[in-house]
Amino acid sequence: MFEFAAVLSEHSVQRLGLRHGARKAVEDEAGGAIRFAAYRNQTAPILPYYRARGILRSVDGMAPIDEVTRQIEAVLRSAGR
Repeated sequence: MFEFAAVLSEHSVQRLGLRHGARKAVEDEAGGAIRFAAYRNQTAPILPYYRARGILRSVDGMAPIDEVTRQIEAVLRSAGR
């Protein structure tokens, strides 16, 4: 299981708009808010379970996309996948 570094949802939603261009920024903000609410309500509560078992890996989701990709690939390699 992956855990992305905690980020302020408002900042992350703005980042989504920047990644997809101003034309889609409004749609991305609405969708981003929904995704963050789902994360807080459905994913965040189970993180301690996986962390306690030593099977949770964290990735800095605020890093540039190429760096996030490298971090994910490194975690997958270390897991033998």
